[in-house]
Amino acid sequence: MLTDVHVQRPSCSVTCAPPAMTESHFVHPLCPLSPHVRHSLVDAKSSTELCEALIHVVLGWFSFYQAGYLHRDISIRTVFLCPSPVEQRAFEISADFHQTATKSVEDLTLLLKGVSVDECSYQLNDIEEKIMRVEQLVQELGVTTTCSAFIIDSDMAIPWETCLDSGRDNQEILGNPEFVSSQFAQSMEDGTKYLQSPVDELFSVYWVALWAILNNIPTSRRSDYEVRWRRKIAEGSDARAAASVAICKLVDPEETSHSPIVQQWSPVLKAWSQCLDRLEDDWRLQEARLSRRLKPENSRGDFYLPLFHYFALRGVADFLEMIKPHSTRLYNCPPFF
Repeated sequence: MLTDVHVQRPSCSVTCAPPAMTESHFVHPLCPLSPHVRHSLVDAKSSTELCEALIHVVLGWFSFYQAGYLHRDISIRTVFLCPSPVEQRAFEISADFHQTATKSVEDLTLLLKGVSVDECSYQLNDIEEKIMRVEQLVQELGVTTTCSAFIIDSDMAIPWETCLDSGRDNQEILGNPEFVSSQFAQSMEDGTKYLQSPVDELFSVYWVALWAILNNIPTSRRSDYEVRWRRKIAEGSDARAAASVAICKLVDPEETSHSPIVQQWSPVLKAWSQCLDRLEDDWRLQEARLSRRLKPENSRGDFYLPLFHYFALRGVADFLEMIKPHSTRLYNCPPFF
């Protein structure tokens, strides 16, 4: 049974004092545009448009990360489509970030002298390999200098080093609860300390994508299941996770009772969620190993920055690797209706 669509709105985010930041930090495809030329991700007219947008959002987030910041407020209110082509400089992994990432691993290697190699999955050669893989995948996916989506609002952004200052864990309740990672949402509910990481940010992109799919405006009819899933993603992290699992586990995504957008994106969401789960499991393992070795006299940044950089790079590479085999099919799908 198909049901008329009523798009729901996310709750408002909590604001905090912005860091010192200039527009120069917003590099392709993370750029500030006038409110008059922004289109929400729910306005995507086709899988082609949505797929390109999500690729640009992930690369835009990483451009911002390279500039030294965690965004901390990725949501449907901060991710937008460009209604007309916007030229930006080509995406690149900067020489400065390359040097920063590799040096941080070298420094940590000295701190952890004597630790077996298999306990440090983010060795220097892994950093180099991830940098090359991201650059290669950007080329293979045909990413151009024409920006199709962007992220705004750096009000909640925080420099890496500040984020890693001792005692800062979870001092501020940030962002829209519908879009934070499940681990962070649980921490917010429990009132426990939590270190936000690049893995949390990449999970937020997934939840933004799920919201955009279930609230897509050009999609005029929805199955009863989709109507329930759309309600669930706004009812807390457990209900949101249940909706995600249900979509990812559709036995036959092309079953005609579902809308075209759900049919087209169910396989992508399944592969994407599995990719993120592996990333999170490895992050938690490595973070736990490091925390056991952190001594009072050690700088937290010296220990955690290599981990941040490795998982940021790996997360971007994993996403691009995941979306690549789906992109050809998505680009050939008809527009939503």
